[in-house]
Amino acid sequence: KENQNYVFYRDSSDNNFIKKVRVGESPETILNGIQSKSVLGTADFNQDGDRDIVFLGTSQEIKWLDGGTVQSTGFSSFGSNNNFGVGHPTDFNGDGEIRVPYVTGSNNLALIDYQNKKFKLNQNYGQASKTSVAGAKWRDIDDKVIFHLDSSTRSLKFMKLDGTDKFVDDINFSRVSATTATGLSEGIQSGLNHTERNVSEGFHTLNVFASNNGNFSSESEIFGVDLSAPEFRSFGDNVSDRFFRPDVANISAQVRDNISGVDQVILATNETGSLSNKSIYRSPNLFNGVTGIFTQSSFIWRNTSFVGNLKYNLWAEDLAGNYRRTSFNSLTVDDIDLKP
Repeated sequence: KENQNYVFYRDSSDNNFIKKVRVGESPETILNGIQSKSVLGTADFNQDGDRDIVFLGTSQEIKWLDGGTVQSTGFSSFGSNNNFGVGHPTDFNGDGEIRVPYVTGSNNLALIDYQNKKFKLNQNYGQASKTSVAGAKWRDIDDKVIFHLDSSTRSLKFMKLDGTDKFVDDINFSRVSATTATGLSEGIQSGLNHTERNVSEGFHTLNVFASNNGNFSSESEIFGVDLSAPEFRSFGDNVSDRFFRPDVANISAQVRDNISGVDQVILATNETGSLSNKSIYRSPNLFNGVTGIFTQSSFIWRNTSFVGNLKYNLWAEDLAGNYRRTSFNSLTVDDIDLKP
């Protein structure tokens, strides 16, 4: 706990020594002076119960300071065309093992631990720029991912531990560009975080204002809070007379969601002996789409073997995960042998 709340850095004006500083205090040189190319961060790198300072030595080897002793992985073969292609030491999957993400000489992504054991995420990838990378939590992905720059587009991407990659889009679904001279840092998710509780249903405007030394800027975004399930109306079928085994029925309803939009509508019937999903309806008007308008959702029910009282209902879900079921309707299916 001795080194909590410090910023560790390389002082280029003082023999490239590693120093630490915190608010209200003067910088301190670590030990009697440890020279470094870059400080990667602090973590329990060798899993002995205390935090280590992980850094690049003067020959770019990944090293760490354990107590008063400098240890080395012996590894320095990461890509460094634009910047040092390494990142902050991170526990990527919650197992307590700390590994440093890096870019290989072949533009692939990999992890290395204190024993120089390496794990390559995708050996055929070859698209990571040789500049700084970052391991961080991203949305609903369980493990942390490696954020990096695509070498062709200079756009921000992430790769999961299973080797799959994806571009990062902004709020307008556009790719995020960055410079290879800067790369990424662990602070990719840092910033002002604010939680507003008990926000009412509907659309709201968020205004963010910032100023620095007299310079002022602002951003506005509109977001929706959807707490209600979709609505149904005109639910039923087109069967008005006797219905026989080979006949076709149209089962339909109009569906509306006022905030996020209807995502899917599912028809369920009891024709197999128990209630089960028959088919799913999605259309350009429903999927990720129109809000506040009733939209027709229609199913064609074809039957070749069922005879008896057919029960059915519809289930609708919006993009926020709210759902509603209709009550049961029914129609009687007569055997073809009884048809006049």
